[in-house]
Amino acid sequence: MENVPDRLLQVHNLNIDKTLQPKVEVSKLIEANDAHEFTLPHIDHTLGYILKYELEQMEDVQYACLKLPHPLEQKLVMRVYSNKAGVQVKELFQRAVTQALAHLKALNEIIQAANIE
Repeated sequence: MENVPDRLLQVHNLNIDKTLQPKVEVSKLIEANDAHEFTLPHIDHTLGYILKYELEQMEDVQYACLKLPHPLEQKLVMRVYSNKAGVQVKELFQRAVTQALAHLKALNEIIQAANIE
């Protein structure tokens, strides 16, 4: 890992105490009733677009977007708007993460079965 930028070495360092790492921040947006903003530390746009795709496939999600505030900041910000009153946006986000994991595990199994190295 010689050509990895210094800002990414923190993520790959196995000696980092898991309790000291920042957690996902969730904030409800004031201008919209059924909208939340999720701040995900140490996540890049690749995983962000996977989560955005999973959210867009759900019937209860009206709008999902993501942004990287600055290239040197190690975080991703996602906004999720629900099209139905009373729907828990946090639960939708958790379901999107679960579905993304299931799809990635299935892809990994296909790759392992094909003996691609």
